[in-house]
Amino acid sequence: MIEQDEASAMRTGRVDLSKPLAPRVYAHAHAWGPWLLDAGRLCLCMVREGVTDPWNNIYEIDLEGVTGPYWLVGWLCQIRTKTWATPETLGHLTAALVDLFEPRDTMHPRHPAGTPQQMLLDRVVR
Repeated sequence: MIEQDEASAMRTGRVDLSKPLAPRVYAHAHAWGPWLLDAGRLCLCMVREGVTDPWNNIYEIDLEGVTGPYWLVGWLCQIRTKTWATPETLGHLTAALVDLFEPRDTMHPRHPAGTPQQMLLDRVVR
């Protein structure tokens, strides 16, 4: 995800595309709605409202197991079948996965930046 001023510059055509945008970095317990990042274990943890400890979770997703776009879609489909899943839960999970992996850019077969796991490690402060 890019900063707001960078996004508006891209819409207006006033951004220097020859320079790569700096990736955002996410720290332990960064939250996307009910999903918390456990930076030490590289997991996304679904927690109940008001919980700030990733260890006290309802469900967790091992981010190191995400090796390509298929796995991103697979996790969304898997969570959709859970009784506790809501449209908001899925929306927050989608936002987390997009922020962490930037699949539109980084998971293209010809992307030179490396594997999805390397992209994740570049974005998570451990």
